[in-house]
Amino acid sequence: MENTTTIHEASWLNIAEGVKRVGGSQKRYLLVLAAFLKDLDSSWPISAAELDLASLPNWTTMAHGLKTALRNIGCDSLANEALALEEFGRAGDLANFKGQLPLFRKNLADLKTQVQTLTKNAAADAALGAQEVDPMAVKALNRLKAGLLSKSLDDIDAALAALQDLSLPLSARKSINDIADYVLTADFSSAERIACDLLKGSIK
Repeated sequence: MENTTTIHEASWLNIAEGVKRVGGSQKRYLLVLAAFLKDLDSSWPISAAELDLASLPNWTTMAHGLKTALRNIGCDSLANEALALEEFGRAGDLANFKGQLPLFRKNLADLKTQVQTLTKNAAADAALGAQEVDPMAVKALNRLKAGLLSKSLDDIDAALAALQDLSLPLSARKSINDIADYVLTADFSSAERIACDLLKGSIK
């Protein structure tokens, strides 16, 4: 049995479900929470002043990435809020996106505080430098790379689907979304370059 710090429920998080979603390891879950905090700081803008129709697609992409990340850590309620934002963005509904954004940002800030509290006593375990390589992600990336080299859309689609089902940092998810975009335009060489970069970094 794994010897790790006991972690207690936080109001936004279903920790039992979050642990289950990362393979049943509390240690792994704490690492994923640490990665979530780091990516949240770097990927989600502090100010919404620049939100307009021109920037709405970028905000929609960020909402999509947050939706997946929030589900991975067991925060389904906020994931549903991110989904609503994503749907408004895809519909070009700037007014409703702007209307829902302030509450979402407040709730996200509350979640961030709770996650920081949850992980503060496990800082050493949660350090990203100690994050273990996910063998399933490496396997899927290798299949993706092979599919891109052979231009096999079946292998590419299967590998991308497998990667989307894994608990990955937002930065890695953004790279995977970029790969999917390049595949849609048949730019396999650019997609392969990103896949190789992810493999070299062990998608940490």
